[in-house]
Amino acid sequence: MTSLNLSSFGFPRRRSAVCRFLAIVITIALLFLIFAQQNTSAALTSKHPNGVDSIPVLLQQQSQPRDRSTDHTELVPHKERSVENIHEREISHAGHLHQASIQNAGQKVMTDTDSVFMTNFWSTMALMPSELSMKALMAPFVDTGDEHLKDVATRVRIFRTAFEAWEDLHGVASGDQVGFSNILQRLRNPGNSAIDIRNAIQRYDEFRYYVNRLGTTLFPGTNLAFGDHLLLHASFYKAGRGIVLTLGDHQVYMVLTSIRAFRRMGCTLPIEIMYLGEEDLGEEFRVMLEEIPGVITRDLSIMVDDQGWELKGWAMKPWAVLMSSFQEVLFMDADVLFFVDPETLFEDPQYQATGALFFKDRNLGREEKRKWLKKVLPSPISGKVKENRLWTGESGHMQDSGIVVIDKWVHFVPVLLATRLNGIDRDGNSDTGKKGVYEMVYGDKETFWLSWEMAGVHDYAFHSGPTGILGILKEPEAERSLEPDGGAEETDTQEEDQSSRLSAKVTKAVSPQNHTACSPQLLHLGNTGRPLWLNGWISQNKFSAPNDVDIDNFQVFLKEPVKKNPSSKTEMWELEENNVCCLTVDSFTEISKDDKHALEVMILLAKEYEWEV
Repeated sequence: MTSLNLSSFGFPRRRSAVCRFLAIVITIALLFLIFAQQNTSAALTSKHPNGVDSIPVLLQQQSQPRDRSTDHTELVPHKERSVENIHEREISHAGHLHQASIQNAGQKVMTDTDSVFMTNFWSTMALMPSELSMKALMAPFVDTGDEHLKDVATRVRIFRTAFEAWEDLHGVASGDQVGFSNILQRLRNPGNSAIDIRNAIQRYDEFRYYVNRLGTTLFPGTNLAFGDHLLLHASFYKAGRGIVLTLGDHQVYMVLTSIRAFRRMGCTLPIEIMYLGEEDLGEEFRVMLEEIPGVITRDLSIMVDDQGWELKGWAMKPWAVLMSSFQEVLFMDADVLFFVDPETLFEDPQYQATGALFFKDRNLGREEKRKWLKKVLPSPISGKVKENRLWTGESGHMQDSGIVVIDKWVHFVPVLLATRLNGIDRDGNSDTGKKGVYEMVYGDKETFWLSWEMAGVHDYAFHSGPTGILGILKEPEAERSLEPDGGAEETDTQEEDQSSRLSAKVTKAVSPQNHTACSPQLLHLGNTGRPLWLNGWISQNKFSAPNDVDIDNFQVFLKEPVKKNPSSKTEMWELEENNVCCLTVDSFTEISKDDKHALEVMILLAKEYEWEV
């Protein structure tokens, strides 16, 4: 076959020019790819502005209060933030879910473009700590006491930032449910180069390991029911409101009385009663409880992995809150009684603004724990801590945990931390030298607000209504002076060295304007001054039959002053035997007909049961 001689047409010269042109194009393309890859690598290796490589620096940055001039989510009531303004939280990266809609084949229509998604993706990946910091975060805890709590607080704040960004990256809200975006599928966008896809997926795998491993390390026992903190948190989304209690056999009649009483007030909230196995709450009692419409009993022992410690007693409270199926939880002790429909607490302005409502305990005894708080809490110390009685020295008692109202969708990480303080960190061990949380504060009650502060979350409120006492006025003492200007006379000088004791003798009142009432119950009043709820049941002994209880035992209530007189050496509260406390103040209020009727109903309901003493 005859071949065509292309050289005669000048092709060698043209071919050479084309090759040179292609070489230039390829060179430019390679330079571009190299430059782009360097930028990507830089983004991967630089952890965060201001040095996230260092755990202390990261903590310092995270501890700073949000700038409310730019973070508008703080100005929105928590209820609106938690459900309606998800997209705004997505933009502010405040740690909540992306909004999306679901189309025909289950494909989601993303609210962000691919470019915005990749920006958010790399922003989240930038929170990945360095190898050295990672080892420190995952290392076993070696300290004890306040040093240990400071270490926990440091790690929890870092986890909260990472978890919220991780959840924000994945979450897809549709109607009343939350789904999770397939991030790996999105990373395989045809518009991304093979190198970009490889780097992104590898980085994603590393971050997933980091956030899941850190969560498991910090909050042991919390993943038994759901296996993953993302899934656990998602289960709360738009899950409604409900009441949660913990109890055993010996508290059943108290709870039956309380529930039946507030059901008569119009409360229809669903109720979940948590218990620890058959030996804690027998089947017969569970059937009795579930005969009340809206009541379900649930075995908490199969939801919590308490290996290495034992779930029991007061410590059940935060675990019951966490594992309940509701988004918004009103937890109440078994010996709590309401004067009003408990559902009204969800509408309290302080709860609406913060999503976490706590109540104050008696302002009993003088005890300053400012130095301890400085050792436990990372800097800066919040303004709320500086107003706390433990900081000011007014008392070692700040919170009464008989009632807590919490939106778990908003306050997921603080609730997780509360389970730790009432779980693996709860008890000390003299053999190993371990100091437990219950050795540093009085039981579970201070662990709620403390968990919020340790997690760096300051959106919580103590109810503004006063505490007080409900009972009968004590007869004036024989040595009381009837002189109008009698004032108060100290009985002896022993009070001078009692400032650190939990209780101190009340100075004998010598003024006819001073009044004393004694009771084992603690009364909480609403913002209107009317009784709201009572902690401590209605009997002098909460475990005795209420046969001797009479409405005449409840005639007046006394309000505790908002603050103690710092110059006074006397105490307004006197602690007596059998948990009876006496309050001395300068005024009292007779109970109203409505409150008297509420008490009469409670007493009648309680006497319907055959109490076993």
